[in-house]
Amino acid sequence: MNSLLRKATLATAARSLMLSGIAIGSISAFTVPAAAQSEEIGRLGGVVSDAAQGTNLRGASVEIPELNLTTETDSEGRFTLRRVPAGTYNVVINYVGRNQVTETVTIAAGQTETIAVSLARVGSDLVQDTVTVVGTPIADSEAAALSRQKNADNVSNIVASDSIGRFPDRNAADALGRVPGISIERDQGQARYVNVRGAPAEFSTIAFNGVSAPTPSQGGRLARFDTIPNDVIGSIEVVKAITPDLPADSIGGYINIETAGAFDKKGLSVDAELGLGMKQLGGGEVFNGQLTVSNIFLDGKLGVLASGSFFHDNKVTDNTENRYTDVDGTIFSRQADYRLYRLERQNTSGNLRLDFRPNDDHTFFWNTIYSSFSDFETRDQHVYDFDDAQFGEIGSDEAAAIGNTPIQGTIYGVELDATFNIREDIESIFTTQFGGESDFGAFNLEWSAGVNQSKSERDPDSAYWEYDINNSDDGISVTYDYTNPDAPIVNVYETIVDPSVATTDNPDGYALGQRLPGPPVSAFTFENLEMSDTLGQVDEYFGQIDIEYPWAPFGISSDLKFGAKFSMANATLEDTDLEVTDDINDYIDTSYMNILSPNLSRAEFPQPAMFEFSQGRSDVLRGAVFSAAEANNLILTQGNIWENYYDVDENVFAAYVMNTFRFDKFDILVGGRLEQTEWDATGNLLREENEGDLEDFLEAGSNRGFTLDEIYATGLVDQVTASDDYLDFFPSLHFNYRPTEDFVFRLAYTESIQRPGYDEVAPNRVIGEDSDEDAGGTVFISGGNPNLEPYRAKSIDAYAEYYLPHRGIVSFGVFLKDIDDPIFTTTQTVAGAPFGYPSNDVRLSGPLNGSDGEIKGFEFNYSQQFGFLPEPFDGFGTSINYTQSEDSAQTPADVDGNSRESGLSGASDETYNVSVFFEKYGVSTRLTYQYRSPWLNAVDLGDERLDRFWDERPSLDFSFRYAQNENITYFLDANNLTDEYGRRYNGNTSRVYEVEGFGRSFLAGVRMSF
Repeated sequence: MNSLLRKATLATAARSLMLSGIAIGSISAFTVPAAAQSEEIGRLGGVVSDAAQGTNLRGASVEIPELNLTTETDSEGRFTLRRVPAGTYNVVINYVGRNQVTETVTIAAGQTETIAVSLARVGSDLVQDTVTVVGTPIADSEAAALSRQKNADNVSNIVASDSIGRFPDRNAADALGRVPGISIERDQGQARYVNVRGAPAEFSTIAFNGVSAPTPSQGGRLARFDTIPNDVIGSIEVVKAITPDLPADSIGGYINIETAGAFDKKGLSVDAELGLGMKQLGGGEVFNGQLTVSNIFLDGKLGVLASGSFFHDNKVTDNTENRYTDVDGTIFSRQADYRLYRLERQNTSGNLRLDFRPNDDHTFFWNTIYSSFSDFETRDQHVYDFDDAQFGEIGSDEAAAIGNTPIQGTIYGVELDATFNIREDIESIFTTQFGGESDFGAFNLEWSAGVNQSKSERDPDSAYWEYDINNSDDGISVTYDYTNPDAPIVNVYETIVDPSVATTDNPDGYALGQRLPGPPVSAFTFENLEMSDTLGQVDEYFGQIDIEYPWAPFGISSDLKFGAKFSMANATLEDTDLEVTDDINDYIDTSYMNILSPNLSRAEFPQPAMFEFSQGRSDVLRGAVFSAAEANNLILTQGNIWENYYDVDENVFAAYVMNTFRFDKFDILVGGRLEQTEWDATGNLLREENEGDLEDFLEAGSNRGFTLDEIYATGLVDQVTASDDYLDFFPSLHFNYRPTEDFVFRLAYTESIQRPGYDEVAPNRVIGEDSDEDAGGTVFISGGNPNLEPYRAKSIDAYAEYYLPHRGIVSFGVFLKDIDDPIFTTTQTVAGAPFGYPSNDVRLSGPLNGSDGEIKGFEFNYSQQFGFLPEPFDGFGTSINYTQSEDSAQTPADVDGNSRESGLSGASDETYNVSVFFEKYGVSTRLTYQYRSPWLNAVDLGDERLDRFWDERPSLDFSFRYAQNENITYFLDANNLTDEYGRRYNGNTSRVYEVEGFGRSFLAGVRMSF
């Protein structure tokens, strides 16, 4: 009933929106066109450029105050004001850090008046014979960013291209970490995901040139920004309060990556960069190369831009991890895990763009972008299983009797797992867009269409080796010491069993023998070798159209904008793991020594001695093992081939309408967006009573492993489908008050959505053996939830911005997000109909909706160059931003009715950045300190004490630039100067889950522009 009522309500809202559009169209038909038909209007167009360098200025404000008509310049410095009544007016042009210019123009009926305006820097003196151009990239980029932010109709931040280059950042995630309210999540020291004002990373949408791009990570919703090297970025727009013309799936924010256009520069332009560096930990090399070439042909009608970049990072990371368990109410570590990662990471990108402008009224483009991130990982790992031993294991009665505590203890005959991993993971985004913009005088039309593809794949030549020292009296014993939880100490000993020293608490007489530097190589036995072949892929076809129509209903200067978009996406995941067990020992020598190098681990964290394994020797033995296994039908197939598979089609159809009313001191944007979502998913179903037979089939072995079709042919696994559709209406209201030229107050109300991940709704499931499928019975299911509701949010933002002299700003804002249906994983009894059991209840173990999600907080930002000081101190400046947020959500009730308040993943209570810079005499240098407080990483609904958090993360970075002239600049970037670690913990900081060290890094080089 509630669902029907909700759909009826949404349908009513949809009809209301359409009727509103008809009403607006009717009003416009009887008002503005009359003036048009009498040819009493004209147009004003032109270009705004920098007076000293002649470069185009994007984001300059162009206004006719008398008419309340305003616009801003595009990336080419161009602007157009349409439907200007005939007459003579003063046109005011503003740009942050430049002197205001007022031009008097006369608009003739039916004609277009064109002006060219050059803006000089505040305080500059252009009355001289020669102008010497000295690069000021920090000032220029801040001016460009602040100008666009100041003129925006919503709450947003901009990062301009020079600003990206100015920070020591190598990808878009690093650059975004400098934006107020944004914090970054790292993987082994490298920025990867972004959190906007305390929202989970999957709440943010990534777009290229205004078109949302899919991602294969975490069910297709988690945008990875380390796949986007900064070299392909012209600017980044972070929209924190979305308008109806933007996709509604942007609860956290809409992050638009804008690439450069072919007409952005005049004539032939060549930009190149070459950089070399090193990693302090492990001494690995760093290389960066980039080349961009653009030119204009056919008398200025055709522009071509081509760019490519390559970044290589060879590094080592230290890693220590622990896993915890509850023992009679006390938390113990059950596992000490020591790792060394040897990594080769590469970013590769390419961009080809064609712009065609047959005349001033029509522009067409074709743009292709490819960006990939390759992570080649070699991992050495020793795992000491404290809960798997001959005597004294964690959780046993004897452990307490012999005095083992969570801090210190002794365990005899412990299990040790040695795993060695070689793999290459590649994340890539490919997007092709074509479209155009046409000025028809009365209105402006923009359209685009194209294809997006994103992939996450693992090279099938991967190898995952496992060797063990079994828990036996002939094995090893250990002592553990967690006095310093960041550096747990495990010492290894021979095991002695001497009945002569037996006691009541130790009846077999276990004792420690000789202390060893590490586990003896000869004690390891081969367990298995695995290889993984994984491909997650999202293919999307899209098209959108936007029409902007300036008009004056009831004499109020307004901009009407409406449009539509469709997105048709297919997401698939194919995941195959093959395994060869120790049965292969009958045919080939798999001794531990055969894959080891003679080198001890380079790990600097304290740990028992461990040899690094050899990639070359691994490749040789891997080939021999799989050849022998193929010849003897010993290749096994693991269950993830059917468990993880999904095939999901998702279509989203959207339409919107919005109108911006412009008054003397304020403007109001009001509108709404309608989105229809339809999805169909295919997954796999296994009945628990067939699980043993399926395992026997998969482990029977073959000469190549089994395919899904062969598994279906057994009749043990069935394909199942699920589908759903829903209609949502997203109203939006933005109020901007400008009492003076430099002060803006913004108030916004928006609604948005976050759809569940493809893997969360895919109907992969296991039907429990205890299920009662008769009418009225309970069916036990573990797996995806096709009845999962999306997150839906209502947001309020209130911001005050004051723009200071010398390219400065001070701003303060508060925000509140009320979030329905947050998603957690637990067990709950739900209605059976969505699972194919209309007459049953289903006890589902999988993703379920909670309630009462909320994010609230405030944000402060101050940035300014101290141009009011005397030389040379006027070259100094600072940028400070601080964000505080609170987040909460109620978890879904479990089968016992238990629920609790939890946080939302990825939300830090505090985030701040402090930068101090100096820019003068061709020198640009910046020192940046970034900090984020602890944030929730994963919820353990079974035990709140084991909720996992990332610890606070400070970072100190430095960059230096020297411009030899306007063509050549030398640079030095230094990251993580204080050698900070990445650290995760369970519940509190004494229970360290992971400590990871990655050291400092340095990169130096030269940039050339001609």
